[in-house]
Amino acid sequence: MSTTYSRFQLFFLCLLIAVGFGLRVAVLNTLPLSLSLDEAVNGIDALRLFRAGRLIPFLQNNFGRETLFFYLESLALQLYGISVFSLRFVSALIGTLTIPLLYAVGQRLKLNDLALAKPPSLSMPSMLAATGLAISYWHIYFSRVALRGILLLPLLLGLVWCFWRGWYAHPLSPRSRIGRQRGWLVVAGFLLGLTFYTYLAARLLPLLFIVFVVVELILDRSSLKRRITDFLIFGLASTLTIIPLALYFYQNPQAIGGRTQAISVFGGDAPLQTLGSNLAALFKIHFLGGTWLGQWPALNVLLALGLLIGLVVCVFQIKKAACRFLLLWWVIGVSPLVFSQQNWGATTTILRSILAWPALFLTAAIGLTALANLLFTWITNLRSGTSDLRATNMPPKLIIGFLFLVLTAGALTSLRNYFSVWATTYNKRLDDDAIHLAQFLDSQNNRLSLIPLSLFKESVTFFLLQAGYPNLSNIGTDSLHTLLESNKRAGPEQMSAIYLVTDEPTLESVYVLLAPSANGPGTAYLSPPMTASKIEALFNDMKAASPLSTILNSKQEPIAYVYPLHSDAAFLPDEPMSLQPIQANFNNDVWLTGYHIEPAVAKPGEAVTIYLNWQMQRLIDGDYYLFLHVFDTAQAERRGQSNLPLNSIVHRWSGPLSFLDAYHLWLPPDSPKGVYRFEIGLYHNFSLERLPVIIGEANQPPDDRIILGKFHVQLHPPSPPVYPIHAQFGDSLVLIGGDFLERTLHPDQTLTYTLHWQALASVDRDYTVFNHLLDSEGRIRAQQDGMPQEGRYPTTMWDPGEIVLGTHSILLPSDLEPGPYTLRIGLYEPETGGRLPLVNEAQDFVEVPDFIVLEDAK
Repeated sequence: MSTTYSRFQLFFLCLLIAVGFGLRVAVLNTLPLSLSLDEAVNGIDALRLFRAGRLIPFLQNNFGRETLFFYLESLALQLYGISVFSLRFVSALIGTLTIPLLYAVGQRLKLNDLALAKPPSLSMPSMLAATGLAISYWHIYFSRVALRGILLLPLLLGLVWCFWRGWYAHPLSPRSRIGRQRGWLVVAGFLLGLTFYTYLAARLLPLLFIVFVVVELILDRSSLKRRITDFLIFGLASTLTIIPLALYFYQNPQAIGGRTQAISVFGGDAPLQTLGSNLAALFKIHFLGGTWLGQWPALNVLLALGLLIGLVVCVFQIKKAACRFLLLWWVIGVSPLVFSQQNWGATTTILRSILAWPALFLTAAIGLTALANLLFTWITNLRSGTSDLRATNMPPKLIIGFLFLVLTAGALTSLRNYFSVWATTYNKRLDDDAIHLAQFLDSQNNRLSLIPLSLFKESVTFFLLQAGYPNLSNIGTDSLHTLLESNKRAGPEQMSAIYLVTDEPTLESVYVLLAPSANGPGTAYLSPPMTASKIEALFNDMKAASPLSTILNSKQEPIAYVYPLHSDAAFLPDEPMSLQPIQANFNNDVWLTGYHIEPAVAKPGEAVTIYLNWQMQRLIDGDYYLFLHVFDTAQAERRGQSNLPLNSIVHRWSGPLSFLDAYHLWLPPDSPKGVYRFEIGLYHNFSLERLPVIIGEANQPPDDRIILGKFHVQLHPPSPPVYPIHAQFGDSLVLIGGDFLERTLHPDQTLTYTLHWQALASVDRDYTVFNHLLDSEGRIRAQQDGMPQEGRYPTTMWDPGEIVLGTHSILLPSDLEPGPYTLRIGLYEPETGGRLPLVNEAQDFVEVPDFIVLEDAK
């Protein structure tokens, strides 16, 4: 009998694995309908890590994620190719592996001893726990998507099994046996450390084991020294395993708690109200079988009932270590769901409680076993006419039937909930545009395709295109035209090229040219940016031409239009954009190597575009955001700002790459006229800590921002000066005149006037204007020295041909005698005091004689 039922246990466990695997891989390529953002980013990062050839424990982009799962994904992508199925298949395998591991943990915890009955010949609670996990909607869902949290469970179950095996060594065991059991604790510690590389919730596991061990040591002080030593061995093994991650966080402290801070209930407006709502949702999702919370169904009725009874059983048997451990495990495991802000319409909300799932199914199995045994006892008593309330174990055949009942009922419920309810409601809301776009582009294996960068870098599209275009590179204007021209001459069937525009065309300046290769993988080229005039030419070309075809999604809605691309198209960049060179090193991670601003002159309310040329040399880890401020130099006030993620292309690639990004900023309608500049920098998304930046040589002191370029805001070109002068100072500067509107003043008043300067060439020094008021005898009676526009717009910033107006004010002394005065104007270098001479003149100043007449104040 024992052998027969042992074979049945093996058969049933294999059946569970087969059913569980089938539920996790059926139509995996198309259900869910499309890759989510998180899945695609995970796939991209798996490829990046593989190509970089580096072991990195954590990535900060996309809210920060542990990387162990990505390395497993990278192996699958290399073995099976880049596809939706191969990306998700890792999760399906991991989810299936978790089923027998949960059974093994149930056996190790001796669940039969907790189910209010003597152990039967079949391991009913362990079988029920594995069954519950195998047919659980929650676990099926996350075994079908490429999210890293699923990896936590097998490592956690392995950890619990090894810990329990090593912790409960007999105090009188031989030394060799104790050594072997401590070996299990070392393995358990290693697995505990390894869980830290899977998912954020794993950081709660030390709390679980510390609290459990402390309680155990308080309740049982026998062999105290040995048990403390055992726990220290366990802790040391886990600590050594965590060291690489700890070093990473030491070097990148901003990455530690970013995600936690973002979703904590205490970061919201009403934390107590949110806590109450979370507790109500927790009760509903666990105990109100048949209901849905957002897109998440509650546990089925059997599991909900089993969990409720199991919790009661564990509380009543709290003196047993396994009951204490399961209760503590479940409470700590669901705490992330309680203490975080929830959106039950999101696709990952329930995942936050994944730490508690094994405890949930083990506890529910205890409850169902206890309930089944009590019902069997009650029925037996009814038939026999006795009143023995002690639970009696069900016969093996009834246990077999009960197991199949639970398996069938649960599987049918999950099949309905996932493959019918969810698949026909929430799944149909998913957007599969990117998949259809990638399929179309992959099919263009005999012609070039020019697509907007925004389409190319979209996570799902970029990931799927890696199969055909794993290489990403820059291309210059000459090479771009050469490639298009050579493709044109390739032959009748390969002479065409196309370009794509979205259903709602936007102002985009950077495009990507996909160039397939007949001899292997193709290459994606980042094209030179288009200027505003080229973008306008593109729109004109679209209006004049008819699309060759339209790319549709599964709902037959247009995604993009396909147009013919000719090598002489007017909108193609024909010369490199003139960039102002700069060498700005941001934290040795990202370099800014050039910029360009257009237009040079804008009106209030118009858009100003700044092009920034970024360069990366290796895999970029930081989740960097760009702050972009524009301010006017005259009043030093901020007139506009923008905070946005650094171009996601930096998180799509792992090697050297240069890319130019365009940022558009709209000026306020009330912007005053004058000279404006940009202030930019990078900062960490969560901590808001700015990155240090060094301009030029590496030995320069770092700053946290840089000031770039300039443009003018004006409604009309500046009017000519009221009083023409035209005096040239040196080779670069001309005083073309001034506006001297006040001609009669009194003592103690202020003489205010505006000088009109023009730069003939670039100025290599910052000059100061001196303004001297001389009396009829040539004595200086009042003066004012200062850079143009109060030093906010020094002469080194002036462009050749630019006209600059600067206002100056001279306070007249109270004892100034009435009479004629002369204003003397010139330039000098403040460091040396040396004046800039006039060209073709012996003097170094200009005089405006008899211009100011002061009357007697009396």
